[in-house]
Amino acid sequence: MKGIIIREIRLFVAAPINLGVTLLTPILYGFLFAASLSNALPVVSYQSTTVSYLQYVAPGLATFALVMFANMSGPAVFQEKASGMLREIASCPITPVEYVLGKLITGSGIAAAQALLIFLVFGAFAQLHPTATMLLKLVVVLVIGALGFISLYNSIWVLVRNPQTASLISSMLTTVLTFTSPVFYTIENMPKLLRPLAQVNPMTYVVGLLRYVTLPANFHPPIMGIIAGLIVLATAVIVNVLSMRRSMANL
Repeated sequence: MKGIIIREIRLFVAAPINLGVTLLTPILYGFLFAASLSNALPVVSYQSTTVSYLQYVAPGLATFALVMFANMSGPAVFQEKASGMLREIASCPITPVEYVLGKLITGSGIAAAQALLIFLVFGAFAQLHPTATMLLKLVVVLVIGALGFISLYNSIWVLVRNPQTASLISSMLTTVLTFTSPVFYTIENMPKLLRPLAQVNPMTYVVGLLRYVTLPANFHPPIMGIIAGLIVLATAVIVNVLSMRRSMANL
């Protein structure tokens, strides 16, 4: 697994454009979408307190950055299979579990670092001043969230054989997850039809935990939501491992 981790890091470093591409979309959304709404909605009532819209949306943009990175990590799995690289990896003394975990650990670390950078940039504009303890909690939540999202998108690209179909499903999923979660607006401001979707949306709980860590709101995180999120995370990782095991067995 150590070899897979080193390989993934080298691949990422060798193509610095990947960093720019994965950061570009959250930055554009932040400066265009979020900045526009901040003029129309300067303050947000959140969990019995009032915060500025920029403070509210900074954790949301960090969560959105995780999903964007996960969306881009899926095609890499397909490309390795299509190019024959996965067959060569399978011929080495590496199990599917080691391969999946190696990619997940590396991808989650990179995704969390990028999301943290997004948060710090927009947090500075929002006058959020994270402490060392807050940063540590942020990293923990971001890594856990990244593990779940990357597992989800990788599973799609392993299970769906047609790359065009997989790309379409991934893009649609990103849109649905983003706009049925309180990333850019509160659940109370959503249409009633979308509110039930927000309750089962994993982005809702990731961004909720990030806001719990960063905003001065007087509330407790939903314990049942956290437990459900951990179950979803474990399920996504298991599905990713099992799907990759089947894929490597059929090479």
